[in-house]
Amino acid sequence: MKESLVAIGTIGGLVVARLAWVYLKSRMEQWAREASERVLQEERHRHDADLATLNADLQKRIQEFGLYTKVQHRVYAKLYAKVREAADRYGRLADFNPVGDFTKYGPDDIRLWGHEHRILEAELKPILQECPDGPTKKSAELMAELDHRAQIRDAGNAYQEAKNIAALQALYCSDSVREQLTVVGQAMGKLEVEIQHPQPARAQITFNFSQEANVAVAELHRRMREELRRGDTK
Repeated sequence: MKESLVAIGTIGGLVVARLAWVYLKSRMEQWAREASERVLQEERHRHDADLATLNADLQKRIQEFGLYTKVQHRVYAKLYAKVREAADRYGRLADFNPVGDFTKYGPDDIRLWGHEHRILEAELKPILQECPDGPTKKSAELMAELDHRAQIRDAGNAYQEAKNIAALQALYCSDSVREQLTVVGQAMGKLEVEIQHPQPARAQITFNFSQEANVAVAELHRRMREELRRGDTK
């Protein structure tokens, strides 16, 4: 009997130990799962926070790029317009088209023309002295010469404005565009020299320089459009 009780007690102890082990194992597994879930949750929080930061940075960059591109569009449009104006003005001078007809310009007409073309009174004075009572051949010749100089001045001023825009807005001009602006400037510089010192025997040279300037301006236009289409400003 005593031996039976001992056996039963031993078996009971083993059962309790077994149950305790199962319980402990279950709790350990639960603790492990909970710890793992906490780690995963923390990782998810970190991931979400990093993703939110990246998205915010991306949105900021997209907004900044949009603003940059918008300003660049305006800069390129204004810059090209002035370059094209200068090229067209030089082109008209290089075509050797007949000058304006000033044979009917009297004193009042000359003064009005001078005002419209921003000519100083001192430059008009020699012409006005030649036609106190009405148009003369000499006054018409002097007017034609002055008109030619005024056209050269206006062409030069237009290109100077283009250079000023490029200098002031250099941040928005790519290296490629700045490089081509140099080519355009060299071509227009040669053309201006030829126009200022016209020689009948060099008419073809002047025309060639005019064509060279037009090709350079066309290449500038191509580069600007290409950049604005793909958003590349490098």
